[in-house]
Amino acid sequence: MSGPIKATYDDTTVTVYQTCSDKNADEALKKTRFSVSRFEDIVWLKTSFLWTMYKSSWTKATNQERVLAIKLNRSKFEFALANASLEKLTPELRRQTSKVCRLRFDTDRDLGLNSIPGSRTYQICLNEETIVKYSKEWIVEMNDVTELSKSIETLVRNGQLDEAKVLIPTEMLYQFKSHSDRTRFNLLFL
Repeated sequence: MSGPIKATYDDTTVTVYQTCSDKNADEALKKTRFSVSRFEDIVWLKTSFLWTMYKSSWTKATNQERVLAIKLNRSKFEFALANASLEKLTPELRRQTSKVCRLRFDTDRDLGLNSIPGSRTYQICLNEETIVKYSKEWIVEMNDVTELSKSIETLVRNGQLDEAKVLIPTEMLYQFKSHSDRTRFNLLFL
């Protein structure tokens, strides 16, 4: 049972969100890549801005004080999805099914970070082998969106939901460029 992927994307890139500590964010922004020795900071990628806010408690969770918007090479992103396994699989089946990443379904969130029934989002967990490629080859651009996150949270707390909505990155239903990658991704859910 899958739902469509929603993401911010254009012809060449897809934006994912990564939370991390101040130190790791500063280092990553300086180099436009993550230190591959810090796997715990770069394993889970999220395409949903609001789900990222939920997971990081609006950047208040420990070691999640910063939010980076990372533009990935779109063909690399599609390759990862097409070669993914589902999180619900047993570890043995995951090893047999995927050498790239695994997907975890989560319920999408609204501005109040409440669950939206029937709406799914994905977390993408890269394996150690893929993390190196992600850090060195997949990242096109990296931006700190922590202040944007805090501005949106303040507006939400003050009941200014319309103003907050305008600031949220636009996420559209994702359309695969590669027909074969789309087909392989869809086969995960049979």
